[in-house]
Amino acid sequence: MYTFSYGKHSGQNIEQVKNKDSQYLLYIKNKFKNPDVEILQYIKDNEEEIIKNAEIEHADFLRDACDGEVSIEY
Repeated sequence: MYTFSYGKHSGQNIEQVKNKDSQYLLYIKNKFKNPDVEILQYIKDNEEEIIKNAEIEHADFLRDACDGEVSIEY
């Protein structure tokens, strides 16, 4: 299993990153010019779960950023 040797997740394997920071995997896929083939294949094989995790992470970030206060805009 691929282990990151760079960046903020250095020393963590790709499964750990998927479970904690799926947005990072999507960032690699979309922004890196020449990402590792193993990472790209993992993302392709797990893309549905990665996207779902990233959406949850984003919602959690927004909730935490506004201290749980939510306003409905019309």
